[in-house]
Amino acid sequence: MPGSDRQWRRQTDQFDWFSNYLRERGMQPQWRWATFSFTVLLATLPVIMLSSP
Repeated sequence: MPGSDRQWRRQTDQFDWFSNYLRERGMQPQWRWATFSFTVLLATLPVIMLSSP
């Protein structure tokens, strides 16, 4: 059992797989901008809602 635990911890996770996928296709800049845009949008919505009647 201890050997299988070490092997399990060394496996790549979804973050590594997704990062490699984006890097190989040259999509990292677009993904960064999309993530930034959605974060800004979701952060400003509560402020807008507070100022509305």
